[in-house]
Amino acid sequence: MRQFKQEIQVLSQLRHPNILQYYGSEIVEDQLNVYLEYAHHGSIDKYIKERLGTLTESVVRTFTYDIVTGLASLHVNNSIHGDLKGANLFVDASGIVRLADFGIAKHLIQSLMVNNYSMNLDRAADMWSLGHTITEMITVKLPRSEYDCSSHI
Repeated sequence: MRQFKQEIQVLSQLRHPNILQYYGSEIVEDQLNVYLEYAHHGSIDKYIKERLGTLTESVVRTFTYDIVTGLASLHVNNSIHGDLKGANLFVDASGIVRLADFGIAKHLIQSLMVNNYSMNLDRAADMWSLGHTITEMITVKLPRSEYDCSSHI
């Protein structure tokens, strides 16, 4: 419950055109209900499927700009997304991408930070996920390494 309250505190403070607006939450009969702004087109994953798996270079560029702008706002406020992917990026009626699903987002409070190095690692994880997401938007496939290690696990 403590982690939930921290996440809600982070969500309630985020105000940015590229972040899905949080309106409130409640627990009803042991079920968590979170109320967020409506995104007309749903997730980027859904948006791609509805367009038969094709996005123009212009759309990818615009979506990327929106995602980077939203991430920059998070990072300036000592937060990270922590789970950046097409399923957690939503397209509104105007075609603007908004970051959402901060279920595992981490709020980096200055007094709890060990050092700036650890904060950079967390931001770097968002940047790596951004690259992964851009590749997925361009190729409409999940990026894969030529070295598949799953057989070794």
